[in-house]
Amino acid sequence: MTLTLYFHEISPPSRSVLMIIKALNIQCDVKVVDLLTGEQFSPEYLEIHPRGKVPALTDGDFTLIESRAIAAYLCNKYGGVEETLYPRDPEKRANVDMMLYFGGWVYNEIFAYLNVRNILFYDEKICDENLPKVHEALKQLENYLEKNKFMAGTSISIADFFGVNAVLFLEVSDFEDYGKYPKVVEWIKEVKKLPYFNECNQSGLAHMKKLIKNKLEKKYIKVFLQ
Repeated sequence: MTLTLYFHEISPPSRSVLMIIKALNIQCDVKVVDLLTGEQFSPEYLEIHPRGKVPALTDGDFTLIESRAIAAYLCNKYGGVEETLYPRDPEKRANVDMMLYFGGWVYNEIFAYLNVRNILFYDEKICDENLPKVHEALKQLENYLEKNKFMAGTSISIADFFGVNAVLFLEVSDFEDYGKYPKVVEWIKEVKKLPYFNECNQSGLAHMKKLIKNKLEKKYIKVFLQ
């Protein structure tokens, strides 16, 4: 059966799932859904993901949406003897699950601050009033990382893949306060050492930076990202 990931590089959750595919050395077709031309709203793609989002995954006749569910599925089905990314031990797995949910909260606070959707669609600005919530999220992440090298313990897990892409999303702005969170900075450096990190993330992050920069500088680009 053919495994297909529906993906776009500017989507942090898409890139996180791609990292898992690379980590597990899974043979998978990667189909780019062009968010910038509205392909995600085509009837064909809405049959796969009714909300018109990426990523999505098809595994033969089985279709799965929601990035964290996709990540868990890939580990469960294709992880083999790998025991760190998504452990089978109930308590260790629950800890990874907890940090996946926590990372989702961090991502939402950062996304609300960056105001990406409204910048791209409605020529708005970054929501500086939401910056205190970003600092609260980073402070709580710092507290977790005071106790462990990675989000869910001493070994890297899928929670780190999602968490790091949430925090690095700040790079599309002029955020310069990483120095307040030395453990977060150290953790980012560790995750970036993964041999497939740049392959999965570098181009997409640069692409999103350019989109945001151009829109904020009134260099209009018609996009359909939602």
